[in-house]
This record gives sequence, C-alpha cells and structure tokens, in this order.
Amino acid sequence: MLAYLVRRLIGGATVMVLVSIFVFGLFFVLPADPARLACGKSCTPELMAEIRHTLELDIHYLRNILDLLKELFQGGPI
Repeated sequence: MLAYLVRRLIGGATVMVLVSIFVFGLFFVLPADPARLACGKSCTPELMAEIRHTLELDIHYLRNILDLLKELFQGGPI
C-alpha cells in the first residue's frame, strides 16, 4: 500500500511539473506580445519596457523555468 501511495505521489508531482512547464512555455511561444497586450494601443516604449520588466519578460526563458520550478518545489508563491 505504501509503495502504491509513493508511486502515485511521484506520478502526480511529475504531471504537475510537466503541465507547469508546458503552460509556462506557451506564454513565450504565442505570437502575441504580453507587454503590448497589457499596455494597450497608446503605449510608449518606456512603459512597455517597464511592463516587460514587471512581468519578467526580459529574463531568459530557461531562467524563468528554473525559477518557476524552484518556487514550485519550495512551496512559494508562483
């Protein structure tokens, strides 16, 4: 019974990590620019740069994934 429970917990954690990476990756693959969508049509380049920094879009994709996984396993806010 304990082995079954451990297998289910490991399987659930694996699925959770893979789904998180997939959804997080979609954010960077989609053709729409999230900073432009958040800013609107009358957006200045300075405001767009600030929004990119706030949303952490100026950080490399792999670094964002590693930060996401670190916070996921530490139980911190995502």
